[in-house]
Amino acid sequence: MEEQPLFSVLMMAYNQGKYIGEAIDSVLSQDLPFKWELVIGDDASSDNTKEIVEYYLMKWPDNIRYYKHEFNIGLHANYMFLISKCKGKYIGLLEGDDYWIDPKKSIKQVGFMEENLSVSWTFTNGNIVNEDGEIQKYISYDFPVIFDFEFFLNNYFNPLNNSIIFRKSSEPVVYPVFFSGVAQWDTVLHYLRSTNGSIGYVSINGLAWRRHSNAASFTPAFSGVKRSKDWITINKNIKEYLPLKFHKYFNVNFVAYEFISIKFFHDKRIIPFIYYFFKMLIAKPIRPLMSYKDYLWKLKNKS
Repeated sequence: MEEQPLFSVLMMAYNQGKYIGEAIDSVLSQDLPFKWELVIGDDASSDNTKEIVEYYLMKWPDNIRYYKHEFNIGLHANYMFLISKCKGKYIGLLEGDDYWIDPKKSIKQVGFMEENLSVSWTFTNGNIVNEDGEIQKYISYDFPVIFDFEFFLNNYFNPLNNSIIFRKSSEPVVYPVFFSGVAQWDTVLHYLRSTNGSIGYVSINGLAWRRHSNAASFTPAFSGVKRSKDWITINKNIKEYLPLKFHKYFNVNFVAYEFISIKFFHDKRIIPFIYYFFKMLIAKPIRPLMSYKDYLWKLKNKS
C-alpha cells in the first residue's frame, strides 16, 4: 500500500494570484522530514491563480494536488471539499493570501501533538502584515502550553486560524447544519475540535496574516452586523453539539446585541436600533451604571 502522508496542508484560494506563490513557497520552505502534501482548492478564480499553481505543480507533482472548481461554491463548501481530500493524520490551514514564517512551524506543532496525544489542535503567535508584507502588529498570547476547552471559554480569544494545525480525527465527521451559514466558521470548528481533546499553544512566530482590501474578512459577509448576528446564531446552535456543562458559556448574547444596536443607531435606522436595544436589555438587564455610560458614549461616537 502507498504510504499515507503524516501532514496535509489545506489551502483555500480565490483570486489570490498576487499572493499565492508566496503562500506556497512558505510551505515548501518548511522543514518536513516526513511525508506531506499540499492540497489546494481553487474556488473558480478568474485571475492567474491557476497558472501560478500549475507552475509549482510541475515541480512538485508528488506533493501538491490542485482542484479548481468549475463554479464558485463558496468558502464553506470549498473547505469541506478539501477536508475530504486531505490524507494526513494532521492538517495545517493556510489560505492563499497568507504565509508561514518559521520554517520549523509545522514540525514543531506536529511533533508537539505526537508527544501529547491528548491535544486535538495547536496554534502559534503571528504577525499581521499589510498588502506588501510589512508588519503592522505582532500577536502573541500568555497561555499555558496545554489547556482545556473550559480554559479556552473562560479566557476567550480568537486564535490566528492559519496558524492552526489539528488532528484530522478531531474534525467533525458531519458538519452542523448552521456551519455553512456563518462567517465565523473557524470559531465553530475551534469549539467542535476542542470537545475531542486539549488545545496546545506553541509559542513561536508562525504566521503572517495579510490584511488587504480583497481579503475575505473585509467583505460585508464577514464583518459588521453580519459578524455579530453570527455570534447569536452560533451561541444558539452550538449547544446542541456540546456537553451540557459548557452550555452556560453560550447563553449570553448581550455584546452582540449591543454592537448591532449601536451600528443601526449610527446608520440612522431607528426601528432596528430600538428592536436590538430592547433585545440587549432583555439579554442582560442588570448592569453597572458605568457600563451604560460606556454604551451611551459608543452611541455618540463612531470610533
